[in-house]
Amino acid sequence: MAAHALAGTNGREETGFVAAIVDAHLDAFDTRRVGFGGHDGEKRQRQKAMGNGPAKGGHLGHFLVDVDKLVTRHSAVVGSTGAGKSTTVAGLLAALSDPAHFASARILVLDIHGEYRRALEDRANVFCVNPNPRRGEKPLFVPYWAMTFEELVPAAFGTVGDGDRNIFLDKITALKLTGLETQPRAGVQAESLTVDTPVPFSIHGLWLELH
Repeated sequence: MAAHALAGTNGREETGFVAAIVDAHLDAFDTRRVGFGGHDGEKRQRQKAMGNGPAKGGHLGHFLVDVDKLVTRHSAVVGSTGAGKSTTVAGLLAALSDPAHFASARILVLDIHGEYRRALEDRANVFCVNPNPRRGEKPLFVPYWAMTFEELVPAAFGTVGDGDRNIFLDKITALKLTGLETQPRAGVQAESLTVDTPVPFSIHGLWLELH
């Protein structure tokens, strides 16, 4: 599946739209303008095949994608319903997570609708809020301190008035600052910390202060 994910449409999604997208991006990934350094053969080795996909004239064709440019820039897969967006993304994920080509690759997929579990089940750890152990899914736990202020307060304390809301905001921010001082976190500075910064703090301490 991984090697031919983009061709796994059996002809049903070989639309002109997807073909046009592929053709338009071939120029952006022109092998003659890739600055990897080294000889041309080495440059070509760095460009891994993403699989087979629609090409001009509606025929399946083989194409290459510049992986460095793909993963270091923002990318979007767009198209009308049934154009093959999910199939294309599944193919890219499968190819980029292929240990034979990218042994150190680590990919995080936020799959709200569960579209990609089957495509990547041979190599992925799947975490769900309501997991199905028979399918090898693991429980997903979101720590309370990773929730935003607007999510945490109603979940933990119910409805609060505007005046109380400001008290919660100040106390949670102060507790997060204390937590940051106790356990520094890479990339998080006290000067830029806000009430929504994901820093561990004691919710028990918050409860005791308020009551």
